[in-house]
Amino acid sequence: MVVEDSKKINSMMNGEEVKVSEFVSTFRRSLLSEHLGLPENEVIDPLSIEFTNRMNTITEVITLRNNFFNLLKTGEYKNF
Repeated sequence: MVVEDSKKINSMMNGEEVKVSEFVSTFRRSLLSEHLGLPENEVIDPLSIEFTNRMNTITEVITLRNNFFNLLKTGEYKNF
């Protein structure tokens, strides 16, 4: 699939405002929000320190929860 999108919008990357393709920006946010279970408005700048810190915090919480409840990690399920 080839997408030609000449429409540019303002977006944030690594804390800096930049012009990006509207389609690519919307598609990226949609995928990230779907995979991470976050609202799209929280996935505005995935390269920012704030976003990285939030993902690290979420990862730590999941690790603690899994250790506390002794849950199987993703990928350890052999049969359903």
